[in-house]
Amino acid sequence: MRKKSLVSESHPKALVCLNGAPLEKSFLVSRVASVDYVVAVDGGLNGLIESGITPDIVIGDLDSAKPEYIKKVRSLHMPDQYSTDLEKAFEHLKKIQITNVDVVGIEAGRVDHFLSNFFLLWKYVSDFSIQVRGVDWIGIFLAEKNKIILQPDTVVSLIPFTDCQGVTLDGFEYPLQNHNITLGNVGISNISRAEQVDVLIKSGKMLGIVYDVDMKWTCNS
Repeated sequence: MRKKSLVSESHPKALVCLNGAPLEKSFLVSRVASVDYVVAVDGGLNGLIESGITPDIVIGDLDSAKPEYIKKVRSLHMPDQYSTDLEKAFEHLKKIQITNVDVVGIEAGRVDHFLSNFFLLWKYVSDFSIQVRGVDWIGIFLAEKNKIILQPDTVVSLIPFTDCQGVTLDGFEYPLQNHNITLGNVGISNISRAEQVDVLIKSGKMLGIVYDVDMKWTCNS
């Protein structure tokens, strides 16, 4: 089953499904309904098929996807061990010019995979609009100027991946003004106190984790 979405063909959106912790069928179905193209990353195929969802393609070295499921879908076998299956998926999306991407299934599994996947995604942030989605949270790769529309009293955590200079937070319980946040210092469990919060970062790379799956994020550099 592949439910066609209402996403505009002029701005197609993809879902990339990794082989993380098992995801509920209702969550997968809702995410598939919001996109135009579904990529299973190797063993991510298993959960999709078992939820009654046939992706558009499965990509990777295909050592985790069940052979009987691989036969059901278009597959792109890429045995190269010098790039990860997630990288292979994003390179494929770049070739077919889909740059708006949701990623699911990043949680659990091996901890080295979990951590490396977040780091790896930074290399694609300049070419893609990426959101990492869990059942009750969304991860966003913050730009220089970020506006987030969300419910008041939402938990928002800010995690620097490099030293971050000139960080300003407006609309939070714990605001900041032109503050420097060095690598190793994190802003866990800040709370939104308005329906819009603003995050400004003069330089550096910072991940935002927002515990409101209906939030809306706009940004510019």
